[in-house]
Amino acid sequence: MKKLFLWILLGIPFLVNAQFKKGNVYVGGIFSYQNTGGNVYLTPFAGYFVNPRLALGTYVQMGYSRREDDGQFSDGFHHYISSDRDFSTAITLERYYAISEKFFFVLHTEGVYSREYLEQEIPDLDATYYTNHYSIRINVMPVFMYFPSRHWSIQGGLGYLGYAFTKSLSDGSDSHSVKLEFGKLSLGFAYYFRKDPSSKK
Repeated sequence: MKKLFLWILLGIPFLVNAQFKKGNVYVGGIFSYQNTGGNVYLTPFAGYFVNPRLALGTYVQMGYSRREDDGQFSDGFHHYISSDRDFSTAITLERYYAISEKFFFVLHTEGVYSREYLEQEIPDLDATYYTNHYSIRINVMPVFMYFPSRHWSIQGGLGYLGYAFTKSLSDGSDSHSVKLEFGKLSLGFAYYFRKDPSSKK
């Protein structure tokens, strides 16, 4: 699977370029699910083509997860309930490549700032713990798009390669990480405003 992911990142960019125009604008939204933690994300986004192959964009993302489990704590084994809320905003750069007339590959790069709030409740101790932190991330991900019409696209992603710097606002600790993630599945829709008066919808 990792070899396939790397082939997508390195091999597909040599395909022919997509035929967009400078000044085209798009807006849309993505629903994504990360099976490693049960996180659900909603992501509205927008972008602008600076040339026929490159688009600059931005998005905001809201995420939530809740799970119950058993775990080891300093005083023994306990059942706990975790609720995780996060908010992110990002600047994106997308490079478009045509696979066929209706199918496209997009190499998506993003710089992200996130805030995350975690609440962990341990019922048998009648205790609740709160932590929060921020992170700065750089991610690269392959995205596949299908255009059922000239203006509408359906897009999907399988994962990402990313670097993150995370700092805890609870205790001041920080960490760095590099991650290759296959568990984050996404499905999105977008509308493209094309500057071509002769085009048909």
